[in-house]
Amino acid sequence: KDVAVSPLQEIPLEAETTDDFGVVRWGLAYELTGKASKSITLGEKVAGREKNSAKHLLALEELKAVPDELLAWHAWAEDIGPDGKVTYTDTWLWDRSGRFQLDTLTEGQL
Repeated sequence: KDVAVSPLQEIPLEAETTDDFGVVRWGLAYELTGKASKSITLGEKVAGREKNSAKHLLALEELKAVPDELLAWHAWAEDIGPDGKVTYTDTWLWDRSGRFQLDTLTEGQL
């Protein structure tokens, strides 16, 4: 969903993972318009059928975000397939991405 935020705000991001055979590592990836994508590992070594969740606070000011930029993010996981091999999955496949439109706010709106 699209959400309007200030470039001074912190954005709470969260993700959950589970897999029948286990997860090697998982996390979040994000990018601002025109800037390189960054990845954050939230967890490692999750046993099969175990559910794991985590939250991350993304400080837009530290990213030097500016008004009218778009922040897009998605969750990813390196999981173990039934053949024992590691595979990579991300939520773009299911279109569960988050988008934040950065707005200009006056001092009284903060």
